[in-house]
Parts: sequence; C-alpha cells; structure tokens
Amino acid sequence: MLNETTTDLVFSATIEFLPGQRAAIVEMTGPDGEWSGGGRIEVRRGHGVRELLMAAGRRDAAQRAAIKGGVLGSFSVFPGPANDERVCASQVLFQVQRRPVNGLNVEIGQPLPRCLNKLPEHWTGTGASSARWIASGGSALVFGYCTPNACPKEML
Repeated sequence: MLNETTTDLVFSATIEFLPGQRAAIVEMTGPDGEWSGGGRIEVRRGHGVRELLMAAGRRDAAQRAAIKGGVLGSFSVFPGPANDERVCASQVLFQVQRRPVNGLNVEIGQPLPRCLNKLPEHWTGTGASSARWIASGGSALVFGYCTPNACPKEML
C-alpha cells in the first residue's frame, strides 16, 4: 500500500458590503494568489443584514472552493474608506467604484477626494464655474486633488 497524502487547495475569500443595499460582493483568491472567481450575494429579509450577508458569503465561498477541489482557508471583510467625513464644503468624496472584472482586471478603486476650488487649468472664472459644471451633470473627477494642508480656501 502506498501512503497517500492529499493536499487540499486552500482558497481565501473577501466580502465587500455594498453601501445602501442588502447585498455584498464575494471575491475568491486561489492558493497562488490569483483571482479565482466571485459573485454578488443578496438577502431579502431579516434583521442584522450584515450578519446575514456574512453567513451567506462564507457559505457561498466554501461552496465555490469545494467546486474547485479545495477548501476555504480564510474569509475576511474588505475595509471600506477609513474616513467618510468631509474636511470642508468644497471637498467631494467618492464611493468605492467597482470596475468590470475579468481574469486580468480585478482592481477595486476609490478615487481620491477632489476640491471644487481647484479648477482645471484651461477653465477661466471662479468657483461658480465648478458649481455650474456639477449642476449640469459633469464629473467632479476633473477637479484637482483635495490637499487639506494646502487648501486654496484657507489661503484666501
């Protein structure tokens, strides 16, 4: 008889709660650190939405790992933004943006806060230009980065 040893593939999973929704995204990582799949989970009813999503996410990740011939080794929570408070009224904060995901593109990003007082170089005018831009549906990503230690509002 041969002494057979089985080595399970150990997967890890991360859950990211979607703000304002009863849903979350679960992402799997394989033993080699490569992206190994993911999906959206939702809960319809019940109290303690976060706990329900955690349980459903852990169950989903364990099933995905088993389908791939492995086990779920770790399950963690994706940390959201550390500070959701604005420094001043001119600062624009953004939510974590999910990008289209495939085998090569798995980034999750959050744009840095922008300052409505830092107009693009080719614009003429004052802060009223930024208000018109935002009110007409323009993106705040065109403005300069918010740097509280060098705030143009404080320098005025």
